[in-house]
Amino acid sequence: MTDLLTLEAAIETVLARSAPLPGEPVALEQAAGRVLAEPALARVDLPPFASSAMDGFALRSVETPGRFPVVARIAAGSPASRALRPGEAMGIATGGVVPEGADAVVPIERVVQQDNRVEIQYTVGHNDNIRPRGGDAHEGDVVLEVGSRLGAAQIGALAAAGVPELVCVRRPRVAVLATGSELRTPGETLEPG
Repeated sequence: MTDLLTLEAAIETVLARSAPLPGEPVALEQAAGRVLAEPALARVDLPPFASSAMDGFALRSVETPGRFPVVARIAAGSPASRALRPGEAMGIATGGVVPEGADAVVPIERVVQQDNRVEIQYTVGHNDNIRPRGGDAHEGDVVLEVGSRLGAAQIGALAAAGVPELVCVRRPRVAVLATGSELRTPGETLEPG
């Protein structure tokens, strides 16, 4: 009988004769479970605009503390209909576009609301609760490195960064070959030995 290879020796032999597989283009929606062959780069700034990190009120931080009329409401992902003027506040949802003229967002829990006015009883900091344009990634930044395995979280991040297609490692073609005189088909009676 021939000497059998140890598992370690077999792995070493396979790895010594293996070469990395080439990359191939893969649409983002088909990339689950794949591995990146090239870095994935952001195609857009993320977020693409200065946005509110909280539900609250956009205003000028230098005017706080104070009372402000609420002159507009800004929904998530939507811009304001006009710029914020001195002495005003605009209601803003998380993800809403921070209006021109505003430099802070006060969380809704930190204001006193009455008759379409808000009162802020403390000094608000410049850029408080604002996610700046490109705060997560700028166009051209590496979102994921070579060798990253793509799962739901990675695909979500790539979609947010505007990446429609990736270069992934080609999937290997694998064959399993079973040999030996002791092999039987399923259901066949086994004999001693």
